[in-house]
Amino acid sequence: MFKELPSKVSFQEIPRTHFTQIPNVVYELLKHREITASDFLLYSVYRRIAGEEGACWVGTRGLEHQTGLNKTTITKCKKNLSRPFSLLGGKSLIHITPCDRKKEIADTVMIIDIWEENGKAFKKSLTCTISRNRGVPFQTTEEEPFKKIYSPPLSSPQLKKEKPDKEISLRSDEEERSLELLFEDSPLNNRERKKLVDSPHSTEKILQAFEIAKTQKIKKSLMGLLLNILENPLEWPTVSGDNLCPRMKIALRYNEKLAKIHKNTAKLNQVRIKNGWIRIRIDGKGLSVSLKAPDFLEDIKKAEKQLDEELNYKKM
Repeated sequence: MFKELPSKVSFQEIPRTHFTQIPNVVYELLKHREITASDFLLYSVYRRIAGEEGACWVGTRGLEHQTGLNKTTITKCKKNLSRPFSLLGGKSLIHITPCDRKKEIADTVMIIDIWEENGKAFKKSLTCTISRNRGVPFQTTEEEPFKKIYSPPLSSPQLKKEKPDKEISLRSDEEERSLELLFEDSPLNNRERKKLVDSPHSTEKILQAFEIAKTQKIKKSLMGLLLNILENPLEWPTVSGDNLCPRMKIALRYNEKLAKIHKNTAKLNQVRIKNGWIRIRIDGKGLSVSLKAPDFLEDIKKAEKQLDEELNYKKM
C-alpha cells in the first residue's frame, strides 16, 4: 500500500504593485441597490486615478474613454456618488468641486475617506473558514454562528444565554417624550429611531435637524439626510429663517470686503456663492473654492486676513 502524502499549495506571485483597493462597504452599497453598476465602475476608475487621498481632474471625455459610459450616464453617476449614504454614516463616496465652464477646466473630484466606516460595517464579522469543496472563504456573525461546524459535544452541558443588561438612557424623561412625539409623524422605522436616541447628539440638535430636513428635498432616505445634517452642521441652513448656512454667511462676509477692492470679482461671486463656490485671493493669486470643501474655512480665513491687511494699507 502506498502512503498518502499531504498536499502542499504554493503560490507563484510577485510583490503586489499597480493595484486598486476598494472598501468592501462599497460592494454592500451595490448589493443593496444604493448604487448602480455604472456608479461602481466610475467610482473604481476614480480610485484608480486618484488613489486613497488624491483628487481626479479627468474630464468627461477621458472618463467616457476609460469607462465606456456616455456623458449622460457619467453625469448621473457623479450626482449619485456625491450624495450621503446612511450606511456610511451620512458620508458620500466622492466630493465634487465644480469646474470653470468658461475656461473649460474639468471638475475636481476628491475621494472621501470611508475606511473607518468600512471597519464599523463589518465589525460583527468574527470568523472565516474555508470550504473543502470550493476553497472559498466565507464569514459569520454573532447572529448566524456555524452550528454544524462548531456544535458542542453531546456530553457538554447546555449553557444558558445571559440576558444583556438593560441600556440606561442618558436623556431625561422630558427629552425622550419630545423625541417620541417627533418620531410619530416621521417615516423612520424603530431601528432608525433607536439609532438617533442612542446617538451622542443632543436632543436640541436632533430637533433642529428635523426642522432643517423639512426645508430640504429628500432624495433617498430621511435618516441619511438627518445624519448628514447632524455630522456637517456648517453645510446646512439654520432654522432662524434666513435660509443661509454658516459657510454661505462667511463667504458673503468675505465678498463684502472684497467688493471694496475688486468690484468685478465680488459681483461675479454673488452668483457663484448661490451655486456653492467662491473666488478668493491668496498671496495675490485667484483661487476657486467650493463651500463644501474640507479646507474651505481655513482657506477663506487666510484670504480674509490678507484682505484686511490690504484694506488697512490703503487707508494709510
